[in-house]
Amino acid sequence: MGHEGHSFEAVEAVVANPFPPGTDPTLIRLPAVARLRSLEDTEANHLRYWQAHVWETLLRYRRSYRDPACTDRLRSGYFEVDQAAVRLVERATSGFPLSPIDSVGCHSMLKELRAGALGLEATVAALSEGASEAPVAPVATASGLTDTRTAGTPSATGADASGVATGAPLTRDLFMRPPPSKGFDLKLSLRGVRGMRRNRSLAGGATPEVVPEG
Repeated sequence: MGHEGHSFEAVEAVVANPFPPGTDPTLIRLPAVARLRSLEDTEANHLRYWQAHVWETLLRYRRSYRDPACTDRLRSGYFEVDQAAVRLVERATSGFPLSPIDSVGCHSMLKELRAGALGLEATVAALSEGASEAPVAPVATASGLTDTRTAGTPSATGADASGVATGAPLTRDLFMRPPPSKGFDLKLSLRGVRGMRRNRSLAGGATPEVVPEG
């Protein structure tokens, strides 16, 4: 099957598609990324992780491209998706373990690919319901992938750290931001206030008025 069938054969030449024909990508339980230096952190699990996550994303693109409601303009983005996916699998499977920089780069590329897939799904779903195609605003990304999400499309999300497709960011465990630091709420105890008053009295300053608690 050639490019017209959106089979992603260039990707399959690097990493085989592990899913049987007709697999619904929305029902796939994806493997979680192994913790660093754990018993699961092996080359076999590393390859399995990238194989499953990349191909689950490509199945989403393929299903949308083959939907009768998908327009030729949307299908034209297949080549960029194909090239970005090839770059990702080549980089992700080039060695084990990945360096920290390569690991972050690969997860960022996967996140962008998945965002494009979910944006395409939302656009095709709207077209199938009779909506006119919204203007597509290409967005240049760090990996070189052009994001073809339409204007007004919600930000894409993916699977959680356990690998289950949910509404959480795909690599939530890798991109979690630390909670905002809480401001210090300094409260002087009654003992501290009395100490300040004694110090001021000895220094000849004005004695602050202390309102009894309660």
